[in-house]
Amino acid sequence: MNKTTKENPENSEKQILEDRLIHIESKVAYQEDLLETLNDIVAKQQLILDLLLLRLDKVEEYLKSAMASNQLSGQNTEELPPHY
Repeated sequence: MNKTTKENPENSEKQILEDRLIHIESKVAYQEDLLETLNDIVAKQQLILDLLLLRLDKVEEYLKSAMASNQLSGQNTEELPPHY
């Protein structure tokens, strides 16, 4: 048999391994990109969460001061409105 027409088993195995390696490298590259994207999303969400917590603190302070102001002015917050 002619050496050029017959496929060498060693070359075939090497090609299979090379193809598998390329496939794995592609998967790793995709996962690295996905991980970076997800990390960016989580970082943005953390910024939003921090902002919302600050706003919540301000609302809480406002409500406390409003309640204290009502109590100091003699208003009873449990009284029924005049139309009852």
